[in-house]
Parts: sequence; C-alpha cells; structure tokens
Amino acid sequence: MASIEPHQIAGEEETYAFATQLVTGSVLPMALKKACELGIFQIIAKAGPDAKLSASDIAAQMLTKNQGAPIMVDRIARLLVSHNVLGCYMVGFERHYTLSRVLLLRA
Repeated sequence: MASIEPHQIAGEEETYAFATQLVTGSVLPMALKKACELGIFQIIAKAGPDAKLSASDIAAQMLTKNQGAPIMVDRIARLLVSHNVLGCYMVGFERHYTLSRVLLLRA
C-alpha cells in the first residue's frame, strides 16, 4: 500500500481550493447582476435605511407572476450575504435582508 506524503496532501488541498475558486469565481458577479436587474437592492433601499425585508416581501414588490420568485430571491440574497453584500437577520424561522454598508455608500 502506497503511503501519502504530507506535501501531496497540501498539493491536493491547494488544487482543490484553486478549482473551487475557478468554479465559484463567476457566481458572485452573476448574482450581483441579477439582483440589480430584479431591483432587489432598490426595493430594500426604498423601505428605508434600517429596513429588514424577507424574500417574500421583496418578491411581492417585483413585477413577476412567478410563484417561485421568493425562493429565487432568497437564494440570491443568501449568496450575497455570504459575501457581505447584504446583511441577514433571523426573525423567527425567516431570513430578513438589509443593505450592507457597501451598498449604503452607493445609496
């Protein structure tokens, strides 16, 4: 049975990290673009600087009849939260989103 050297593990971890960067590197720009197109940032901003809106609240103000819109908004918003573009607060079992400082600078 072949033994695995520590430098081989480190090399594999670096390769995996690099592959992950390549795959996910385009996700944030796409999510930002879609959030802008859907008006997610504008909807939250219109609600006020301290507004905390659920995905359902946001989707209700969008011009769509898609019943899955709240789920899609929630997925986009969660990704943006993971990059500190939006803030997130739990109210009961529901996530509520707010603008981050980065977006408040633009507003």
